[in-house]
Amino acid sequence: MEKTKYGFNLTGVIKIFEKEYEGKKNYSTSIGNKKTDGTYENLYIPLTIKDNPSKEIEVLEGFLSFYTKQDGTKVVKAVIQKYVNRLEKQDENVFVVTEEETPF
Repeated sequence: MEKTKYGFNLTGVIKIFEKEYEGKKNYSTSIGNKKTDGTYENLYIPLTIKDNPSKEIEVLEGFLSFYTKQDGTKVVKAVIQKYVNRLEKQDENVFVVTEEETPF
């Protein structure tokens, strides 16, 4: 009998946000929720991802994990193992789709 793997598998297209902190690039994505009053709220999810992803990627393999901050707070993160860059910035306003796959 095959061993059961528990957890969430992540796939799909996501937008990537990049922020530099202490000389290191940090990546995140977000999910939104429409509240009953019609306004939206967002939750940013940190990403563990190698290389330099474009602003939009298609996740082929990934899973949820977490880390513990110095104050003891646990934070959910997404670990992206395999993805395809969807957009490459060529100039300030023009994007083109690429087919390059970047496995780890």
